[in-house]
Amino acid sequence: MDNRVDDYTGVSHDEGLRAYFIGIFNRMLLGLLITAGVAYSLPGLWPGIEDSMNGGSYRVFWWVAVAFEFVLIFVIANKAVNMNGAAATAWFYVFAALSGFTLLPITYVYTQESIALAFVSASGVFAGAALYGYTTKKDITGLGNILFMGLIGLIVAMLVNLFLASSMFGYLLSIAGVVLFTVLTAWDMQKLKKLYFDNPERAEQMAACGALDLYLDFINLSLFLLRLIGIKVKD
Repeated sequence: MDNRVDDYTGVSHDEGLRAYFIGIFNRMLLGLLITAGVAYSLPGLWPGIEDSMNGGSYRVFWWVAVAFEFVLIFVIANKAVNMNGAAATAWFYVFAALSGFTLLPITYVYTQESIALAFVSASGVFAGAALYGYTTKKDITGLGNILFMGLIGLIVAMLVNLFLASSMFGYLLSIAGVVLFTVLTAWDMQKLKKLYFDNPERAEQMAACGALDLYLDFINLSLFLLRLIGIKVKD
C-alpha cells in the first residue's frame, strides 16, 4: 500500500484513507437524506402535527427525541469503536431520523427558499473547510480545547438569549456559530485523518463516528446560516 504524503499539500495517497473518507461522506450524505425525508414526510403521516406543536403531543415526543439524541451521541462517540461497524452505522441512521423529527418545526418557521439557500450556502462553506482540514500541513488539532470552550460558551449565551430575546445578540451569536462550526469542520477532518493513521484496523467503526461529527458540523452550520439569512414565513 502506498502511504506517501504529498510534500506540498499534505494529502495522503493511502488508498485505505481514501476509502475511509468515502465511507464517512457516504454515511453522512445518507444521514442528511434520512433527516430531510423524515422532516418532510411527517406532516403527511401525522395530520394535525403543526397544531400539536403548540402544547400538544408533539412537544412531549420532541423532548423525548432530544434526550435520546444526546444518548446516541454519547453511545456513538464513545462506544462505536468497540461495536460492529454495521451496528455503529445503524445507530447513526437512527440519530439522523430523530433529527428529522426534532428539526421539523423549522420547516414551518422559515420559507422553503430560505432553507434551500441556507443548505446550499452551508454546503459551500463546509466543503471549503473540510478540504482545508484534509489538505493542510498545519497541525490544528491543538485547537480542540479552545473550540470546546467556545461551543460551551455559545450554548450558554444562546440559553441566556432565550430570556433576553435580543435580536441583535441573536444575530451576533449566529455569526459566532457559523465561524465556530466552520473551524470545527476543518478540525474534525484533520482529527479523523489522524485517527485513521493511528487505528487503520478500526476504520469501519470510526467511519460511523466521523459521519456523526461531520453531520453535526453541517447541520449546525446550516442552522446558524438560516438564522442569518432566513426569511420567516410570517415576515
